[in-house]
Amino acid sequence: MGRTPHKRNRPARSGRAALTAVGIARPRNADGSLGERQWKRLFGFAGGLIAAFVLYTMIPSAASEYR
Repeated sequence: MGRTPHKRNRPARSGRAALTAVGIARPRNADGSLGERQWKRLFGFAGGLIAAFVLYTMIPSAASEYR
């Protein structure tokens, strides 16, 4: 049976694109060199995670009423 590397590469490319969109991975320039890191996206993503965590911990759960 033949190998199908394109089926393995599609999830890897999607993951790399997601990391680049968030700002964790650096994008590639047209000549193949690494581009500049997009700090605004990275800090925005990290801030969103922190805000979601703070909001999640502030909301009381329904199970706490029965203690």
